Amino acid sequence: MTPQGEIALTGFVLAGGRSARLGHDKTQLPWAKGTLLDHAVARLAQVCPQVWVCVRRSSAGQSPPAGAAGCIPDAAEDAGPLAGIVAALEHTTTDWNLLFAVDMPFVPVAVLSALAARAGSSSHGCVLAIGDGRPQPLCGLYHRRLATGLRRSLEQGTLKVMAALQQAGGPPEFFHPQADIPGAAHWWRNINTAADWQEAQRLAQLPSAESDSAAATLRLS
Repeated sequence: MTPQGEIALTGFVLAGGRSARLGHDKTQLPWAKGTLLDHAVARLAQVCPQVWVCVRRSSAGQSPPAGAAGCIPDAAEDAGPLAGIVAALEHTTTDWNLLFAVDMPFVPVAVLSALAARAGSSSHGCVLAIGDGRPQPLCGLYHRRLATGLRRSLEQGTLKVMAALQQAGGPPEFFHPQADIPGAAHWWRNINTAADWQEAQRLAQLPSAESDSAAATLRLS
């Protein structure tokens, strides 16, 4: 149940990638006390009352990790993260939805909370964090009214998420998490290759890598 006065919000972990460059399923890479997938679900669950996992269509029957309500298949196979976003927005029962890629383990819960706080107040259909000087469409707040337009882009072969968002509802709203927090330079790293994985493991050992405590007082502009 959502407390009175709060906006209902559903979380979705985007986990339908092929992991082709890595060579094996990145969702099952060990992280903290579980896997990357466990880690992503646990973080979203601190912000959203219910969390789902968007998976490859060929993996639709898999059991969800602890803390997730279930797994839903991407809207198309091998169509990139847009297929997961479309699946999420077509599945959800809430207007606002927090979508988060499985392979971004350094993003603090405070950033997810800041995104969630925009639900109900933004006049845009999407609110995206700005990290490393560019929009992060795989860490964003999405309104389900974008589902029809994004489905159209998917079917027409426009698979780049930012281009599809422009077609579906115009430019998103952006926010800039404060950058002068220890570890902030690593927040937007994702894991696509073996080298990325090795670097993420190295960074995870640094005191500033898990920066949730420092980011608890995160200021946004």
